[in-house]
Amino acid sequence: MTRFSKIVSTTIAMLIVACSVMKYGEESARFEKKLPSDVPTRTATSRHGERVTLVRATINGEELGWFMLVSGSSYIVIDAKQVPRIRKLSKQSETEIPYPCKLPVTVYHAGALTVGPLTIKNLDVVAFDLSGVAQEFDEEIVGMLGFPVFAHAVVKIEYGSDGDDDRVSIFAPNSFTLTEKKWQPLGTLYFQPVMTARVNRTHTAPFVIDTGYSGGVSFYSVFAATHDILEGQPTSEKPSYTLCGETTELEGTVRVFEIGSNTYDQLAVTILQPGSIADVAPGRLGGMVGREFLVNYDVVFDVPNQRIAFLE
Repeated sequence: MTRFSKIVSTTIAMLIVACSVMKYGEESARFEKKLPSDVPTRTATSRHGERVTLVRATINGEELGWFMLVSGSSYIVIDAKQVPRIRKLSKQSETEIPYPCKLPVTVYHAGALTVGPLTIKNLDVVAFDLSGVAQEFDEEIVGMLGFPVFAHAVVKIEYGSDGDDDRVSIFAPNSFTLTEKKWQPLGTLYFQPVMTARVNRTHTAPFVIDTGYSGGVSFYSVFAATHDILEGQPTSEKPSYTLCGETTELEGTVRVFEIGSNTYDQLAVTILQPGSIADVAPGRLGGMVGREFLVNYDVVFDVPNQRIAFLE
């Protein structure tokens, strides 16, 4: 279910180029020092058993409800039906995502978004129909908190175990400290956080670190086919649930997968199929790394300083 974020992340990144957006001053951020770094958080499970981290946020002072925390989403996303609840949204443009169910998308300008101690001013938000997400969860999900939150703050996610909820904390840049050796390099590409990974000790590419993707390591079909990442090993099909409906992915195993300072032998992975609803990444990306991988760590995103930490 949370594979919804894959198509959202990439196609909205493309909208950044496609939409002409009028700016009302530069996007900026401030932190309320008196507020705790921990933010209200809940972990929701879909009807397909996939889990997602939810956090509370307000837009233009309106408390809307639960947002999915999706580092791979290039924008802040809101469900179109929530738009009338938000005062002083300024409509910028309309377009359509043509993959392949042609989702109508509207870009709005918002004066402020607040999550925990962080307030981002003068930002754009994207609105479209999220009813496909809502029907999969008992909780009402009103949108997605994406890259703008990560770009302005240090975000720590402590994944819950044994049914416990995840915990999310937000800190001002340079106020969160770890020993230098615990940090690993983190880049950005298409307004998404990426790390360089190597497959079978030969083929390298950036992979999106996506907190909204429920799977572990997934490859885009072009990269997988070009580099023969499975080296002839067998595959099986599995269902995948997206905004546009159900599709399938291939499950297989790669001999070696290296990312950051970690090496994984005989790692189970998925591969998107050519023409699939979600197989829409620009050519430079190898794939994405999601919750099944991240849940083994406390993960600290420090996008402002281009680094990330995986804490045991």
